[in-house]
Amino acid sequence: MPSTQKGSRHEGLYAQAQRRMVESGEWDRISFLLNQQLNESGWLDNFRHKSKEIARNSESVTVETLIAELHPFAEAAVSEPVKKDILTVIRRWVRFNTTAASPLSITELPPESITEPVYASNVVNGRGVRQPYYHPQTHGIPVASIQFRSYHPELLDLFAHFTSHAAASLAIPISRTVHLPTQRSLWTVPRSPFVHKKSQENFERKVHKRLIKAWDAHHEVVDLWIKYLEEHAMPGVGIRVTKWQSAPVGIGQKTLEAVMNQMRLDSVTRAEKVKALGEQIVQQELAASEAGSSQAPVPQAAEEKASSTGQDNL
Repeated sequence: MPSTQKGSRHEGLYAQAQRRMVESGEWDRISFLLNQQLNESGWLDNFRHKSKEIARNSESVTVETLIAELHPFAEAAVSEPVKKDILTVIRRWVRFNTTAASPLSITELPPESITEPVYASNVVNGRGVRQPYYHPQTHGIPVASIQFRSYHPELLDLFAHFTSHAAASLAIPISRTVHLPTQRSLWTVPRSPFVHKKSQENFERKVHKRLIKAWDAHHEVVDLWIKYLEEHAMPGVGIRVTKWQSAPVGIGQKTLEAVMNQMRLDSVTRAEKVKALGEQIVQQELAASEAGSSQAPVPQAAEEKASSTGQDNL
């Protein structure tokens, strides 16, 4: 293909992508992110100092000459991490927000370099009629389980096929579609009351179910997969999603410390308080018993002696 045709095609793709990014608001978000990262990396300060230096050293400075001298410096001063982050954001948006085929990554590559994962991660017209590519598991850690339910098995198998292709494009290792037992319900309803009560009618309802499991994928990729399925949900097919997220090491100790810090705990534990209260009650009871024994009544022999002495006096 001539270079002029390639250049015109690239310009057309760039203009189309820029227009869609402006309409969706992604252009403003990326501009804000770029401005923030340039400010954090010190690029804006260096650009201001360079502009002042050029203005001081030149006698007559125009806007055109200033832009011409600052343009190479501005491009060279952008750090590689900033470029890498912005390009990653742009590529991710282009990948998940365009439906056109990617001729640069498929048709222009030699056939021997097109692997199955590369083929599965690109949009190729007509690929949906084939079986999806099932990425191999790396660690065998389950991350999601999707259950589909419908009264129509044809729609159910079609949407499960669509789900498998979406997972293959996102490089999510999934299982093949599992057929779950069909839920069957029966009803018997009288056709008419009174004399025609014995005339009854039977109804049956079958709920067909399918299951797909996913492993070894980041939770953000799984959320994007689920969101894509919800946006393109098929009428008559219900979705039930179960997700698992891995927690960092030591999350239990951190949670316990956070809960303990929020609780109002004294330095003395509850067991020690109960023990101290028991000892206090025992001491009070002993003191009360001693006080009662000291105030006990006079014995009977002493009373008889006192009465005899009283009679003698009489």
